[in-house]
Amino acid sequence: MLGNLDTAIYLLSLAIDEKPNSGATNYALADIYFSNKDYVLATMYSEKSVELEPQNLWYLRLLSSCYYNTYSIDQATNIYLKIIEQSDQYSDFVEAAEFFNNTSDYENEILVIESATQKFGNSFELTKRKINILFLQGSVDEVVDECNQLVTQYNYEPDAYIVSAEYLFDLQLFDNCYSVLTEGFSKFPQNGLSYFLSKYFVVTDNTDSALFYLDNSFINDDYSSQLYIDFFINYRNFFSYKKLSSELDSVLDNFYSVFFNDFSSTVYLANFYFVNNKFYKSIALYERALNQNISDFDIYASLFNMYSRFGMYEKLDSLSTFASELFPAQPLIYLFKGIASIKLNNLDDAYESLIFGKSLVFDQNDLIAYFDFYLSQYFRLQKDQSNENLYFNSALASASQNCDLLAYFAYYFANNGLYKDKSFNLIGECILSDIESLNPYIAYIYSFILFKFGDFDSALTYINIAISNSNAENFVYFELLGNIHLKLGNLDLANDAWLKSVNLGNIFLNKQL
Repeated sequence: MLGNLDTAIYLLSLAIDEKPNSGATNYALADIYFSNKDYVLATMYSEKSVELEPQNLWYLRLLSSCYYNTYSIDQATNIYLKIIEQSDQYSDFVEAAEFFNNTSDYENEILVIESATQKFGNSFELTKRKINILFLQGSVDEVVDECNQLVTQYNYEPDAYIVSAEYLFDLQLFDNCYSVLTEGFSKFPQNGLSYFLSKYFVVTDNTDSALFYLDNSFINDDYSSQLYIDFFINYRNFFSYKKLSSELDSVLDNFYSVFFNDFSSTVYLANFYFVNNKFYKSIALYERALNQNISDFDIYASLFNMYSRFGMYEKLDSLSTFASELFPAQPLIYLFKGIASIKLNNLDDAYESLIFGKSLVFDQNDLIAYFDFYLSQYFRLQKDQSNENLYFNSALASASQNCDLLAYFAYYFANNGLYKDKSFNLIGECILSDIESLNPYIAYIYSFILFKFGDFDSALTYINIAISNSNAENFVYFELLGNIHLKLGNLDLANDAWLKSVNLGNIFLNKQL
């Protein structure tokens, strides 16, 4: 009780010297060693206590834990089987079932469940375990039978319907799943069943019903926000394709305003919008996350990247200056500070930031490549061709195995009207012979370069590949598609593409239009 383990061990050792055949003393010493995580000595004394009193359930329980923690699975199995032969405690059967589940010994887990059912009658917990075993063993008919029995016997438990529906859903028995869900929902409309009904209608391609039950789930169900966001991530393509992305955004925004108010939820939703190419929504949420927690460097890194990507250089300069006071040894801060300073024509600040930041980098070729590339651009602006070439060649050497980086360099040159040959040579390293399977980012960059240097027909080919190969619709791609159609004289197609870009969240293009 007082935590004086060494003293207790010493006194119990003396007691064992006096009476080595005391089961209680050996058990007490084993228990102390187990608490101290000395499982080898705990096992030795626990084995002695069981040897002296083989029917004592307390001793058997401790020995089973000792064997489990020393990875003696066969010995632990034998002890758990002895326990369930002798025990009248339901908790012993649950613990044994958990052990056999963890060791994938489903035969013995079924044995435990059946023994428990004989002694204690039917149990919701153990029935769920049995269904899970049958599911893992691929016994489809038996899973269906057990699920039907579960909802029949426990029709007063909403979880009975949810558990059954989940297994039937995973087995793609959608008719059975729907039957269980509708019966459950008629009894328990506020206990999570609408969430699973929404999942059902997603896979059965019923958009309106999916959204109806999802809305109902937001209003009535007591489920975690993480579960809902996982659902959105898993089914985002369905919502994006079947309903305009703005509808999904509206649902998410409403849900956020009601349920989300902590840092981790804000970051999670920001990441969700980022992977869905809702960049300005993502930026707004990252900024909110920064206000909630200014000490998380990952948020700064995300904002640096997005501010730079969308030309928000004054914000980038301000944030990197602030971050350098909090994280003075983070080289990434000085890279983005240098980028902002170049774009804002603060060349002295740019050089100082880039040189200092590079001095903080060790064995990170990609990051060194970025520093050297922007140093080459600093010297270009200073009209120092010798140093420009020196740093550019150094950047290429560091980035030689990174196609995304080479494409980024090519994009930078094209965007600034520089080095046509260099742009095409760099991006050419990344183009596959089979262009139809091209990475959408690389296809977009190549299309952009072709567009900038006047090959509009080829640019159209590659932007269509980028859009086709992308997992989520990207407003940047549709803006470029509109610009290409404009150059080709396809005004209606240009307007369609630009409107699509705006609908996907392109606020800058919206202002221009």
